[in-house]
Amino acid sequence: SDAAPARKPLNAYFLYASKVRASVTEELKTASGKVPLLGEVQKAIGKKWQEMPAEEKAEYEAQARKEKERFEASGARKPEASERLQELRKLHAEQVPEVPAAACDLFAADSAERARVQEEL
Repeated sequence: SDAAPARKPLNAYFLYASKVRASVTEELKTASGKVPLLGEVQKAIGKKWQEMPAEEKAEYEAQARKEKERFEASGARKPEASERLQELRKLHAEQVPEVPAAACDLFAADSAERARVQEEL
């Protein structure tokens, strides 16, 4: 149960994108003469995916289904927030008041503190 959480399986589009990313990047680099931005690469991949015939997409969808079935069959647990993140959330919840104090409440508390200090002198 101490095993690291397994990553969710990729869907059909991400399987396709990971396969063609390098070649699309190279195509764009050749066409423009400069290294393309990540957004440009993703846009080109998305366009190719949308234009792809359903028969070709079906191959990636079948592969994605197999990956998902394997993930579910393995009993892998979903990734959970890190312990540090959970600690920070708890600390934040403890430190943040449920309702922020109004200005008059802050003034009254400050005045009461000043009066207490004056009495001690």
